[in-house]
Amino acid sequence: MLTKLSAVVVAGDARVEIGWADGRVAVIDLKPLIEARAALAPLRDAKEFARVAISADGWALEWPCGIEFGAPQLRRWADAQGTELVPQSLVERLRTLPSPPSIETRDEECLPERAGS
Repeated sequence: MLTKLSAVVVAGDARVEIGWADGRVAVIDLKPLIEARAALAPLRDAKEFARVAISADGWALEWPCGIEFGAPQLRRWADAQGTELVPQSLVERLRTLPSPPSIETRDEECLPERAGS
């Protein structure tokens, strides 16, 4: 099921970390695409690339220079690159779990019993 974009952060040289409304988070490396396509040349400028934003309707990433990538295509690239991160909702849920109890044992308690002892 496709969902809208919920967050975007520049994550390095021509890379974006994207969050979707369904909780998925992935880093997508756009550098190979940008380098291969003359029409994407404005995004080779780091300052222009850093101006990325989510479109008003939430279905695309867009830049002031007029370039945009739709949420479905971004999801396909994320799947192809295999860069899914742990969803923030899961991280928050894990933080609420109690810590496991500490186990205190002496070394001899961990050793198997010897025959004839």
